[in-house]
Amino acid sequence: MNVLIQEIKQYRKGLLAWIVGLTLGAFMFMPFLPAFADNVSSMKEFLAGMGLSLTEAIGIDFEVFFGPLGYFNYIYSFIILAAGIQALALGLRIIALETRFKTADFLLTKPKSRSSIYLQKVAAGLISLLVTQAIVNLVCLISLKAFAVESFSLQNFLLLVSTLSFMQFFLYALGILVAALAPKLKQTIGVAIGITMLFYVLYVVANLTKEELYNWFTPFKYFEGNYILIHQAYDASFLALGVALTVVFLVAGLVVYRRRDVHSV
Repeated sequence: MNVLIQEIKQYRKGLLAWIVGLTLGAFMFMPFLPAFADNVSSMKEFLAGMGLSLTEAIGIDFEVFFGPLGYFNYIYSFIILAAGIQALALGLRIIALETRFKTADFLLTKPKSRSSIYLQKVAAGLISLLVTQAIVNLVCLISLKAFAVESFSLQNFLLLVSTLSFMQFFLYALGILVAALAPKLKQTIGVAIGITMLFYVLYVVANLTKEELYNWFTPFKYFEGNYILIHQAYDASFLALGVALTVVFLVAGLVVYRRRDVHSV
């Protein structure tokens, strides 16, 4: 049995649902971009009335918000939030499912090592996420080009949409590790929503308090769109931390997966 192909087939319906939902979310707000561009002064007055702390808390930076990429970045931040839930849930599910349906012992009777099974499962999830990212980002680019009333930097756009990959891979790897540590996990989507929203709340708290310590505990700060638009680059230290933790989660997940007990039917 080819574990990689089997895993991809098993999650194709869920993948399609996530892609449809994310692309609709990415597309449905872009037609408002021309009206947004025509009413910048009114928007500035409205947002100023909300207070600087509140606007910063929800990810609005006056320095970059009022351009086409600034508007897109704000919409895209919620796409990333939803896509993060998808990735974490996939990481949890791809490992926990075999325990829930008691198929782990069947898999391990095949002439494949635990490491091989783990790596094929991880690869199947990565392929699913890459397909999601490619389609969502293509729709975003087409929508932005169709509705933007002024030109924008393609390089900055690519930097922005790359945050989706970094964020999804980070949360996917974390989900795999959590599932490996908690093999009897049953409620994957609920856990995924809880963990992802916790990270987002920490992001909001970090924006409100300006406390640097919080920044290190939420991946939403590692790959922040506003920073990218202002500096036209990633924060090197946070990028390195995010990538390093992703690798650590995957390696730790492999170690735990190889050593854990297999519950028979």
